[in-house]
Amino acid sequence: MRGHHADGWPSAHHRRRVGDGGRRAARGAAALLRSEGFTLDEWLVLGSLEDGDDLTMSELRAITVIDKATLGRRVDVLVTQALVYREVDGFDRRVIRVHVSTRGRDVPSRLTVLLAQHEHPAAPRD
Repeated sequence: MRGHHADGWPSAHHRRRVGDGGRRAARGAAALLRSEGFTLDEWLVLGSLEDGDDLTMSELRAITVIDKATLGRRVDVLVTQALVYREVDGFDRRVIRVHVSTRGRDVPSRLTVLLAQHEHPAAPRD
């Protein structure tokens, strides 16, 4: 197979090209999100909460793969914008639960539509 070693693994050149494409896409997504006032990490947090409201910080960290300090800062920003709120767990006061607010409920889907339109410009716009 072209671009692959005999053992089936992609060549270094092929891996580099795929990696470059992924980085370009991530930079484009980050720039679009920045123009809307969000970071990629904030979008990941909001999207995770859209899928499963009432997540602990540990659960959010596992889902988003954002380090603990950065996640704390991103959640702080979203709390300041009134898009999410935090609450101490009723059973274990050491656990912090994060919820999406009414104001933040539509943000992830709106941003996801913008990202899809950016990635595929021919996609129909609402």
